[in-house]
Amino acid sequence: MKRFVFTLKAVYDIAVSNEKQQKNLLRKIEDRIRFLYGKLENMLSELSDSRARCASDVDAGTDALRLAQYARYFESREELIAAQKQSIALAEKEREKIVEALVAIRKEIKSLESLREKQYEEYLAEEKREQEQAIGDVVSYQVASK
Repeated sequence: MKRFVFTLKAVYDIAVSNEKQQKNLLRKIEDRIRFLYGKLENMLSELSDSRARCASDVDAGTDALRLAQYARYFESREELIAAQKQSIALAEKEREKIVEALVAIRKEIKSLESLREKQYEEYLAEEKREQEQAIGDVVSYQVASK
């Protein structure tokens, strides 16, 4: 009795390996996105604190030079925040590509699993035919020898 061998096992193994790689990439990019969002939150918090300090300085009667410094600082912080938001958007696009690749790989794995099941069913049917043939041969031999 021969053993069942899936003819596309190498392709299946490669697809499973690719899936693991994509999942690892997805985990890394999601960690990176969380880090970028945390950094953005810190930047926004710092900006908010600085605006509150500026408002209290204005209430206390600060000079024009100090207000100009605040304005330049706010402008530079807003530019950094915009750059951070752009970094987040790029990372999210990268995550979308990885998710799309994962979906495609998962579809490939499902189709390969389906093919494996069909091949296994054909193998079982062939084994059953061979067993029936062997039983038929034994019965024919016994009938012929009587």
